[in-house]
Parts: sequence; structure tokens; C-alpha cells
Amino acid sequence: MKQIYFTLLVLSFCCARTYSQTVKQLLAAGDSFYFNQNWKAAATDYEQAFADGAEPSALYANRLGFSYLNMGKYDDAIKNLELSLQKKPAAFAYATIYSRLAKAYAGTGDGQKTFERLDSAIERGYINFNELDSSKEFDKYRNDDVFKNLYMKAWNGAFPCMANAHKREFDFWIGEWDVYQTGTSQLVGRSSIQMASGGCFILENWTAIGFPNTGKSMNFVDPATNKWKQVWVGSGGAVTEYVNGIYKDSAMQFESTMQTAQGIAKVRFRFFNQGANQVRQFQEYTNDDGKTWNVSYDLTYMRRKG
Repeated sequence: MKQIYFTLLVLSFCCARTYSQTVKQLLAAGDSFYFNQNWKAAATDYEQAFADGAEPSALYANRLGFSYLNMGKYDDAIKNLELSLQKKPAAFAYATIYSRLAKAYAGTGDGQKTFERLDSAIERGYINFNELDSSKEFDKYRNDDVFKNLYMKAWNGAFPCMANAHKREFDFWIGEWDVYQTGTSQLVGRSSIQMASGGCFILENWTAIGFPNTGKSMNFVDPATNKWKQVWVGSGGAVTEYVNGIYKDSAMQFESTMQTAQGIAKVRFRFFNQGANQVRQFQEYTNDDGKTWNVSYDLTYMRRKG
């Protein structure tokens, strides 16, 4: 009797081991096909692994659903992608799964669920604009106002500074400029002012005329003060910070300090918005706490034609 029990135990162990190896082999093969974008073969092996008792985890349900999605089998894709959500995937995977569901529902023509799943994806950080722009499943929805609003929601999530009115206050300075001594035709420099980092800062690129003088500045809203700040670095090594910037009376107005022969002076630095094609940059300083002001420089930027 003991011998029979032992034999059955060994057979059970061997069968379980063989079963486990088979399932692992199927999943491994499915993964190989999946990563090589052989969607049909991947789906076949994943389905067989599940039929043989493999647990359809969030990961593998997602992969199987995505395989079906790429095969155009939208109902099967939905079934497995929804199962993936039920299995509570890793937090970072939710945006991907919801976006795949949006495409699958779009493929079936279910607009309401398409928009619901797409909104859920965007809420979790989805910003795949190439997919939104080119996926065939979304073709029928791109002119829909709901889709357009969701697109803008994703865009604003990816580039929050672009939708922030406060961070757009200095945009009037962006462009290619010839710079003159104010009130004259004397060209003193050229400047290329660029939007950078998704609109989160403005980059100045300055080149003087007739002097080996160049410099750059970064202009941004300081998160510590919620006011504009400029950090200027010149080719001579000078570094100057202009702080407490506010846009008021059609001018961006900064404060700073500078060393003069009379000691530390207060600086007032202003950029006057004079229309679409002209900006006046005016800097002055005081050694007597504002009783009198001395001009450091006065420049007019004229937008370069073409």
C-alpha cells in the first residue's frame, strides 16, 4: 500500500512539474512572439497557456488583449484588457491599458466607451499624440468635439505651461530681433528669443555687434515666489539674477542690484511690450533709494522681417 501511494505521489509530482514547464514554455514563447510583433502567434500561445491552467494575470491579459487589438479582433481585445484592469495591474500600466481599450472600443464603433476609456487614460498621464493623430481606430472620431477636447486635455497635461496664462506673459519677447540704441538707427546687437522646455521658460540668445560679447538668459516663473525671474550669464563671466518680475502696464518689470563706484545700487529692469514687432528694453539704477535714477542702457528690439 505504501508503495502504491509513493508511486502515485511521484507520478503526481512529475505531471505537475511537466505541466508547469509546459505553461512556462508557452508563456515564454508567447512573449517572444509578442515582442517581435507576431500578434497571431503570441495570442495562440497565451491562449493555450491559459487553457492549460496558467493564471491570466494583469500583465498577460494586457498582452493578450493588445495582441488581439493589433489583429483587429476588437471584442477579444476588450475582453482581455478589461480583465487586465480587474486584476489590478501596476499603477504605471493603467494609462496604457485604458488607451488600448479606447482604441478597441473605437474599433467596435462604441463612441461613448471610447471617450470614457480615453479620458481615463489621460487622467493617468496618457500623452501618446502620435497614436491619437494616426491610429486608424480613431479616424472616425477626430472631428468629434469630445475627441478634440480630450486631445487638448492630454496636450495640457503634457505641456502644462502652455495653458498657464501667467507663464505666457513674456511671450511678446519671443522672436528674431535686430536691436538698436533707442531713438537711433545704430544697430548694437541681434537676439534670438526662443520658447523652451514646453513653454516653461524663455531662452535669450544675445550677440553684440562690433564686440566679442554674447550672452544668454533663462526667463521663467520662479515656483518659490510665483514671480518671473531672469538669470543672465554673459560671455565675460558675469552672472546676474533679476527677480520679482511682474507683467504690469504692458511691461515685464524686474528688480536686481549691481555694484557701482558709489556702492550697491538698486536696479529696475523693464521690457515694454510695444506691439507685435517692437520691444523696448530699459534698465536703470539708483544709489539713493530711488530719489534719482541713472540709465544703464536703453534698447529697442525690432522684429526681423522674414
